[in-house]
Amino acid sequence: YLRRIKNKPDDAQLYEKTGYCYQENSYYEEAIKYYKRAELIDRKAWTIKKIGLCLRRLGRNDEALEYYLQAGEMEPDNIHTTMMTGHCYLDLKQYEEALNYYFRIEYKDPGNLKILRPIAFCYFALGRFEDSEKYYDRLSEGKLNAHDFINMGHLALCRGRKKEAVELYRKS
Repeated sequence: YLRRIKNKPDDAQLYEKTGYCYQENSYYEEAIKYYKRAELIDRKAWTIKKIGLCLRRLGRNDEALEYYLQAGEMEPDNIHTTMMTGHCYLDLKQYEEALNYYFRIEYKDPGNLKILRPIAFCYFALGRFEDSEKYYDRLSEGKLNAHDFINMGHLALCRGRKKEAVELYRKS
């Protein structure tokens, strides 16, 4: 792709593909450089989301959020973009704002168990333990992972249920 770009410097798709190769090899700074070049030639939501992903992987969550918000304006009904925007707010510890995005997904896709985790966690982080517990109970209908058990243990501990917390921590 790098050789082909020299011959076709105005081909956005070549920059996208080059950026994707760098991204897949965890060279996020290089990926961003090529995605931004592609964006200058042909602005697409896909490219903007890829820039956001790379920025998030680099821990530059404020910048990542800006790109996901732009992508959300271009594709307001895209559930993945909505979820990633929520995740950026979660990374920034802006839990109320994250919940606004997660609830959009829950409304559009009520059977989506993946969205229950971040909702339950946001409620926990906000100290809304009863609401958090409701979402963890719903999540328990599916398959729980180690992080779920740890967070549920934290929740039980905060609610004064020490024995239950110990059991949940063991399960994790």
